[in-house]
Amino acid sequence: MTFDTLANSLQNCLLLLDEAGGIVRLNPVAEELLGLQLKGAKGRSYRDLGLPEPLVAAVCRCLIGGEPEAVLAEFPGPGGQGVWLDVRLTAWAEPAGAARHGVLFNGIDVTAAHALQTAWVRSSKLASLGTMAAALAHEINNPLTVVLGTLDVLLAEVEASQPELAATLRRIERGSWQCVEIVRTFLKVSRTQPVGARPVLLGEIVNDLLTLLGKQLATASIDVALELHTDLPAVSADPTHVQQVLLNLILNARDAMPTGGRLVVRSRPEPSSVVLEVQDSGSGIPEDVMKRIFDPFFTTKPSGRGTGLGLSICKSLIEEHRGQIWVSSKLGAGSTFSIRLMRSDAAADDPAASSGRRQRPDRVDLRILAIDDEPDILHVLKTYLTRAGCSVSGFTSGAEALERLVPGQYDLALLDLQMPKMNGREVRRRLRGIDPALPVVFVTGTLLQDLDFIDDGDPLILGCVQKPFSDRDLRTWLDRVSRSRPAGGLGAPDAVSAPAAAERACRVLVIDDDQALLFLMKQLLEAAGQFHVEVAETAMDGIRMAKEQQPDLILLDVMMPVVDGLEACRLLRAEPATARIPICMISAKSDLADVVKALSAGAVHYLMKPIDPLGLPKKIREIVAESRGLRANRHRASLAEQRAPSD
Repeated sequence: MTFDTLANSLQNCLLLLDEAGGIVRLNPVAEELLGLQLKGAKGRSYRDLGLPEPLVAAVCRCLIGGEPEAVLAEFPGPGGQGVWLDVRLTAWAEPAGAARHGVLFNGIDVTAAHALQTAWVRSSKLASLGTMAAALAHEINNPLTVVLGTLDVLLAEVEASQPELAATLRRIERGSWQCVEIVRTFLKVSRTQPVGARPVLLGEIVNDLLTLLGKQLATASIDVALELHTDLPAVSADPTHVQQVLLNLILNARDAMPTGGRLVVRSRPEPSSVVLEVQDSGSGIPEDVMKRIFDPFFTTKPSGRGTGLGLSICKSLIEEHRGQIWVSSKLGAGSTFSIRLMRSDAAADDPAASSGRRQRPDRVDLRILAIDDEPDILHVLKTYLTRAGCSVSGFTSGAEALERLVPGQYDLALLDLQMPKMNGREVRRRLRGIDPALPVVFVTGTLLQDLDFIDDGDPLILGCVQKPFSDRDLRTWLDRVSRSRPAGGLGAPDAVSAPAAAERACRVLVIDDDQALLFLMKQLLEAAGQFHVEVAETAMDGIRMAKEQQPDLILLDVMMPVVDGLEACRLLRAEPATARIPICMISAKSDLADVVKALSAGAVHYLMKPIDPLGLPKKIREIVAESRGLRANRHRASLAEQRAPSD
């Protein structure tokens, strides 16, 4: 087989250079990429091809020294689309062993892998931003809780007797709640965990995002116009996903108007859906680009400014909601991206109501255990609860509360999550050993959707209250416990806990030594909604994370270095903390013997690669639902045994 025959059959970019660096041969892939024809290019120097500087230097070194070189370089591909090549340079001589040698240029297209790596790095940075945002929210929300709680107490005392002072305090209260909403909006936008579909008002999401981006858009000389329907119905959607999609569309519109322009966000109702449009006055999108605009890794932005995944992920998120996304454009007149989401059968919550003041509800007679390491916040909690008719025991230390706890002493425990020495999760775990029937509500300064860990099969974890809270927020839980408390006994029946458990996300830990597969699995599951995914690249890291995080399911690769998946499965089953976590093994092996080995090691399911991307989320939900049902049954049986009269 001749060189030309072999080279023409490959998809690699191949060139032969002589000892002076002139082109001897090149294959069709190289012709297309470099815009050359062999007839006109033969003898032309590599220095005249417009190669990236690092590649020019590497060719020069290989020509002089004869040592192999490897360079990752970007080329301007067809239509302006950047192409990344992993170029390997090797010295060659004809005849073999001749003193003078040329260079074989072999370039492998790694554009998709490079985009994936870039997206992974960006995802890691966003994860760090989300962690920082959560810490920021906690530090701000604690003092805001004290401010708002104290204001509420003062308003109750002076509202009737000193109306002018009450009006001043109410202005302070409104300003404080605005600070709360700014913190929550920032935190929502910087986090990407799904919270599940619920009734959502699109106008609120639009206003939240434009509040954050308003100054940035104004600095870019972009005028913003809102044409939102005044009586728009709620849609059924995950608000975090809708925020992610809308943020991407607004930022893309900004980038389409580098010298300024006009951005219009409009909405309209349809018989069974709602349409939201983002329109820019940019230069428009060429027809050939529009055909590929939602394709993964397709981008028209310069290198380093886009991964080509943004609109692809937007399309996946909208379609997961049974919605549609499309684009219309006219060259020279701008573009309009439109999304259609289904109407919700239920009404959306009124966010303004949480800070509003209503008539005091009926008193409830409950015994409450409240634990928070901040004395001022504990004071606010006790004030609210006492005013509601509860008797309260407050502690700033979980250890002190546990020392004094007597089984059956309380109807409900309110536990701060982020406390030193012993956090709320650890307090809850130890509470179970003393009073297994005591219901728990956590109090936190971070986003509620970040707390999917609370679903560990325990039906007595009712939910969370977010700081800063109002007395109305607390009354929601007090009323639920009061209504559900059985006569003559304590605890929370299934009617309270089951819906809360159903709303929580599945926590999945993926253990695989393949970074690209880890990234794709995380993107796939989180885009499907109702999944929170953590990843580990080694078996031992995965075992450690499983102990700490207690996921609902572990996806475990069989073939891994050092400790393989089968051994890791046995180790997980041997640990009391992870013995009952369902494990699903992943492997390219399809022999029955391999399946038997995995099940014998302790796996509950076996998936063969390549994995069906559409069927995976459904299969995981089925496994997790079955596991949760078994754990809930065990818990109820345990409670029944403890309550059964002794002979």
